[in-house]
Amino acid sequence: MTTDETRAGEAGAISRDVVSHVALLARLALSAEELDLMAKDLSTILRHVAVLSEVGGADDTIPSVGREARMAEDSPVPGLQVDQVAAMAPRFLEGQFLIPSVLEDA
Repeated sequence: MTTDETRAGEAGAISRDVVSHVALLARLALSAEELDLMAKDLSTILRHVAVLSEVGGADDTIPSVGREARMAEDSPVPGLQVDQVAAMAPRFLEGQFLIPSVLEDA
């Protein structure tokens, strides 16, 4: 283990159970191998973030000091007609988009 990994500690470790829980919430079907790989990869990312957070002297919240925000000119353009939108929608009925139910009946 490198010095940076030692400083980051085990606080950044993501368990396979946590990955499995998040996958369930996100409705992802992950194999056992994918769960292990994802736990390892996410733990590595968290360790790197912990090391980067220790770097001092860089304030990334003010990169635009002294600069003016460049704004694009607001040019109105014609919108789409209802029949054009309906033609692009997978399911459209009486002026409304029909979407699959997300929540199950209680």
